[in-house]
Amino acid sequence: GTDCIYSGTVAAARQAVLYEVPGIALSLSPYNNCYDYNAFAEFVANNLEMLISLYKPGVVLSLNAVSRNSYKGVQLTTLCIRDYKDKVHILNAPDNNMYGFFRGGNIESFGPVKNEYEVVSNNEIAITRFYAELVNYNEKVDNLNFKL
Repeated sequence: GTDCIYSGTVAAARQAVLYEVPGIALSLSPYNNCYDYNAFAEFVANNLEMLISLYKPGVVLSLNAVSRNSYKGVQLTTLCIRDYKDKVHILNAPDNNMYGFFRGGNIESFGPVKNEYEVVSNNEIAITRFYAELVNYNEKVDNLNFKL
C-alpha cells in the first residue's frame, strides 16, 4: 500500500497504464537474505493471460511475494498502510553545521483483512489492483468559503 507510492517497480507499471498499456508490477522480497525467482516467475508465466485479463484502463496490477520454492496460494488483496515510524534527528555539530539523520522505527502494517502485507506474510502471492491516478473523484467537499 504505502510502499506503492515509493516503488520504482510500481512506478514503471503505473506509467504504462497512463499510456493505456497493461501495467503489471512484480515484486519479490528476499527470504533469509536470498532471492529465488523460479517459483514466482513460473506462476507469472503460467498465469500471464489471466493476469492481463484483470487489466482495465487506469488500473495497475501489483503482484507481491516472498522468495520461496512454492506458495500456499494466491489472493486478490487490498492495499495496506505501512507506518515506518521514521524520524528525522537534527544535530547541531561543533563545526557549526547542522546534520540530519533519518532513523526508522518498528514498522507497523495495517489495513483491511486480506491486505497485501498479510497475504504475503502467509506465504501466498498477493495480487492487488489499484488506480494509476491516485484521485478519488467520488469525494465531495461542500461549504468551502475561502477568503481572498
